[in-house]
Amino acid sequence: MQRLVALASALALAVLLFALARLGVHQAGGPSHADVALPGGIPATLYLPGGGHGPYEQLASPPPQDERPPVVVLAHGFAADRAMMSTLARRIALAGYAVLTFDFRGHGANRNPFSSTAARPDALGADFAAAVDFARASPQVNGSRVVVMGHSMGADAALDFATRDSGLDGVVAISGGWTLQGPYSPPNVLFLWASGDPPETRDPARALAARLAGVDSVQLGRSYGLLPDLRGVRAVEVPGNDHVTILWSKAAASEVVAWLDAIFQVQRLGSPLQDDPRLLDVALALGAFLVVLVGIGLAIGALAPPCGERPGAAGLAGPSLLAAASLLAFPAVAATPPLGFLGLEVGDVVISQLALSGAALLGLLALAGRLDTHAWRRGFGRGVVAGLAGFAAVYVLLAPLGVVGHRLVPTPERLLASMATALLVLPFFLGFEIALRRGNGLAASGFGVAGRVLVIGLTLLSVSLGVTPFVVVLMLPILAAIFLLFEIVAAAIHATGANLVALAVLEAAWFAWVTGTAMPMRW
Repeated sequence: MQRLVALASALALAVLLFALARLGVHQAGGPSHADVALPGGIPATLYLPGGGHGPYEQLASPPPQDERPPVVVLAHGFAADRAMMSTLARRIALAGYAVLTFDFRGHGANRNPFSSTAARPDALGADFAAAVDFARASPQVNGSRVVVMGHSMGADAALDFATRDSGLDGVVAISGGWTLQGPYSPPNVLFLWASGDPPETRDPARALAARLAGVDSVQLGRSYGLLPDLRGVRAVEVPGNDHVTILWSKAAASEVVAWLDAIFQVQRLGSPLQDDPRLLDVALALGAFLVVLVGIGLAIGALAPPCGERPGAAGLAGPSLLAAASLLAFPAVAATPPLGFLGLEVGDVVISQLALSGAALLGLLALAGRLDTHAWRRGFGRGVVAGLAGFAAVYVLLAPLGVVGHRLVPTPERLLASMATALLVLPFFLGFEIALRRGNGLAASGFGVAGRVLVIGLTLLSVSLGVTPFVVVLMLPILAAIFLLFEIVAAAIHATGANLVALAVLEAAWFAWVTGTAMPMRW
């Protein structure tokens, strides 16, 4: 059976490499685009209408003034970056508009520190102003026709910027938009949100749309006001999507382009939207990766010596100890995260919770006589090497996918934060595996899944108690997906000897990588 699985993994690896090669070709193609540097060290990407492998020719020879397209300045949300906005940007560019995306400070490749006053609506105004000023001065676009657009945190930043700049033609707020504090009324505002957005996102946006439209309650899908007078308002709910997937929704992109067409009085025959071929490449790569991940688990099991038999399922004791350890950590994190020196906004709260829970869990396991040091200390060094080798394979295969979802190659600051995070959360993942990974494969996987569900439930409890910020709720689907991948590789490692050290090292490094590359950096 293991030989058959190894063969299937090898074939899946070939498919995965093929998908990555196609992704590279499609990443270079599509609408003309190139990375640019904005004043202040802000990394950005400029998309121009038309196909090609970059707008270098257009940059050298800009079009005549009357042929330059209007420009959309597109901002990402919290813990996201401009790569996450790339599918929407490409679709808008292929519809005939220029798009400028950029990384807010502390996000993506922007190495400027995230502001400690991020709760203020205008906290990101300097970055937005730099992007809009660049667009207005660019010879490739019509800088007198500018629309600002954003998702989540970026939507609120776009709306706030529009209340402080009177030279804009419109605003698009996607899954966000809560306050209006500047001296001007924002022009021609389209509110978009997903049916799966939480009420904390939908309700304020709908109330703000009603306020701008001058009505008690807006009718979804209806336009209010006159766009030539800059008074247009429209609110739309996009079905079948959540807070993140709305960014890749063709229906959402269609609403955006239709609103831009109305603002700039563009008449079309048929829909201008095109599919982003990179999405198919990513789907193919991820499907193949699930099979490859089993092979990676088998390889880790072959490199690491088996821990020995751990008979008997975890029973209620394992989940109970996990829950108790997590609850013990709540008070220590509630006031201020003890690991705030990591500089990861919100991430330091989550990491502090896991680190303290891990220390408490190992202590409770020792007191309960369930630490089983002989089982996991055997071959400790080789287990660490095998776990790190497995993570290296995961990193090499998944990092290229970041061009569609989120930049996954860390900056030097993020690399240091990720390494520190991996060491700090390693006790949690080791304690998790010791507490729950017992018995035969089915029992071990069952309790492993139950433990992951329990962790997500405890995270929701932490949010409800105010220990963890609400924004973590929006990230739980991503955490659930990562936990699923953990269980796939865990089942394979368990089948080949259940080296708990190798598994815990892989999980800690993987979790630290995702956290370190996603969360905003404060230094």
